[in-house]
Amino acid sequence: MKRAGVGRLCCLLPSNQFEYYRADLLAAYRNAFGPSNVCWTEVEGYHLCDHATLERRILPFLHESEQIRNTG
Repeated sequence: MKRAGVGRLCCLLPSNQFEYYRADLLAAYRNAFGPSNVCWTEVEGYHLCDHATLERRILPFLHESEQIRNTG
């Protein structure tokens, strides 16, 4: 992902999905991108996230990512 220019990551996998990966996926993301560049919010597959999570966590993270991209 980093080679493709990805600088920040928003992971929406629910915790029960991490068991399918050999490595600690969140730790790998945080090591690769830095802890402040990874947003993890659990959203069950095939479901919409709740409005509060979207407004308080996901959208602010994406907004901040856009600001970083535009100034960097």
